[in-house]
Amino acid sequence: MSKLRKWLVTLPFCISVIGSVAFAAPANDRDDRAHRYYDQEHKDYHNWNNAEQGYWRGYWTNERRPYVSWNHSSEAQRRAYWRWRHEQEVRRAHR
Repeated sequence: MSKLRKWLVTLPFCISVIGSVAFAAPANDRDDRAHRYYDQEHKDYHNWNNAEQGYWRGYWTNERRPYVSWNHSSEAQRRAYWRWRHEQEVRRAHR
């Protein structure tokens, strides 16, 4: 009876632990909200998501320079991008 009781107590705990691990979302399926960057010049935050990634690629196309990923860009390149990005927002607002 003692072994059966241990199993009955332990089994639900094991199932819950295994279930939580098995059904956890993979890291690549998670939302990009964790990547948030502060623009010191304009004093605002930007969430790095698919739309912002598209603007980043557009920036490099516009500059006619070889593409550099955000993670490998310098602080000067990032500041230039944020200036360009805000200019794009102003242009879009005046259309």
